[in-house]
Amino acid sequence: MKEETRDHFKSVEPFTQKVLDRMIREGVQYVQVRGYTREKHLDYVDPHYLILVPVKEPAIQGTGLDIYENINSDILLRWASEENGAKVWVASQ
Repeated sequence: MKEETRDHFKSVEPFTQKVLDRMIREGVQYVQVRGYTREKHLDYVDPHYLILVPVKEPAIQGTGLDIYENINSDILLRWASEENGAKVWVASQ
């Protein structure tokens, strides 16, 4: 497991509407969406849960496999309002 991935697991919190509102107030523009298996391996095909990594702007020189979502997107709003649906967590900034 990469060191940066390990760091994301140290402090995460459930993704809720309150967390989304706080990220918007703090000026977060995007989140990097990372899917993981139960064993904490990256998996975008059939993830067990998602971790959102707040960023001000997407990396220009990524691997091309990174997934970024605008903070004001409908899907983030839907995930934030689900109580028992998707397993979505936010990495601390």
